[in-house]
Amino acid sequence: MRLKIIILFLLISISGYSQQNYLMGSGIELGKVIGISEDLGLINNGVLVGNKESYIRLYYDNLKGINYGSRGWYKLKLGVKGYDVNYQLEHEGVYDLEIHHDGIGKELVEEVYGMVDFVSARMELEVLSVGGNMSSEGLVLEFGYKYGEWEIVESVNYGGWVTGFQPSASENKYLIYWDYYPGASYYELEYSFSEDLEESWQSNLSRGGTRIITHEQYYEISGVFPKGHIDYRIRPVFERRVGGEKEINRYGWYEGLGSQRKQTVGHEEGKSWSYQVSYGVDGVRSEQLSYFDATGRVRQSVVKDWYNENVIIGEQFYGFNGEPSIQTLPSILPGGDLKYRDNFTKSLGGSAFNKNDFATDEKLASPTAISTENQYFSGGNAFKGDGLHDYVADAEGYGYVQSMFDAQGRVTRVSNVGPTHKMGSGHEVEIWYGSVGQAELDRIFGNEVGYCVFRF
Repeated sequence: MRLKIIILFLLISISGYSQQNYLMGSGIELGKVIGISEDLGLINNGVLVGNKESYIRLYYDNLKGINYGSRGWYKLKLGVKGYDVNYQLEHEGVYDLEIHHDGIGKELVEEVYGMVDFVSARMELEVLSVGGNMSSEGLVLEFGYKYGEWEIVESVNYGGWVTGFQPSASENKYLIYWDYYPGASYYELEYSFSEDLEESWQSNLSRGGTRIITHEQYYEISGVFPKGHIDYRIRPVFERRVGGEKEINRYGWYEGLGSQRKQTVGHEEGKSWSYQVSYGVDGVRSEQLSYFDATGRVRQSVVKDWYNENVIIGEQFYGFNGEPSIQTLPSILPGGDLKYRDNFTKSLGGSAFNKNDFATDEKLASPTAISTENQYFSGGNAFKGDGLHDYVADAEGYGYVQSMFDAQGRVTRVSNVGPTHKMGSGHEVEIWYGSVGQAELDRIFGNEVGYCVFRF
């Protein structure tokens, strides 16, 4: 009989063994043998390995073989042998797995999971007998190792399933990282924040945190949290195809659950802020922080460009009556964090740009130019010299749009960018508000429309 072994995970050793192995559907038959072996390349002097187990699992990936009109069962007798690294027999045992269906619904077909009594460097599973009245179509027999906790003795390149959490020096971002997991197609990271220091990690994560998938072995999150703690967990995801058609994902175990808790120092305490984030493929995201003054008006907005590792900053300035007078052009800074920048926009003299530079009687029609410091549309562009940014327009100190208002709070003038279109240049946009007479109103809408003084 030809031996047909379906290996769906990364092959580790040249003998054809891997960390997990499978038999599927019609391949589950008398005499079939599959093997697994531990990844000896991951075990080195820097790691102490503990709590590794071996298991057998029987479940349905799809339920085509189930007859919903009658009760059914499927039973396997399996022989397991364990060998040392020299392929000398160490242990052996016999195990029974039986899966049942009561003929009602697919949700009542539960997987059968059993732990093997021993663990060896190399292990083999053989199908000793097959019984039952359910079809094996869609049935999966899984044989593999389960890894528990690993204790790091010293820093290593690889070491089983090790995770880490590294805050930046300013605590404005946190790096979560993990080791390679043999055979993983990608990884799933889940994290959640809580201000309640007494809340358990189970309760925190069960409330619904943020979950991302990534092909990398690290993920950086912004430290935009109040004072409290972050709970997180990571698991590998394995992809395979059943019958070469349907793609199936099998999820590994979440590792180090209770121990993965980290304190947060509290972002910009003493300031009012709002945080928004949207996610894309492979954990890519767009984040924006808006900072407010005591009256609830936006003063500064910071957007993180994760693709280029830059931040985009814009500011809003208000006049003496609270009118939104100045909106600066967005400025791009290389390699920045999501945080508030004090005195970001400066006047030519180097002092912080404020309402005295644009809202006094003298400055309304002749506002002060701003410094080139931190300004993207200026001669001080931090990216100039790379070829591409050498052609970015220079606003020549007027990298903002100014608005003027009448006594009713309506916009009357709007300037544009640059000295040619600044307020007082004669090239502003002027807005006029007209009114209508009673005769005109009656002619269009009839005399029941009412008095014009109450309408316009």
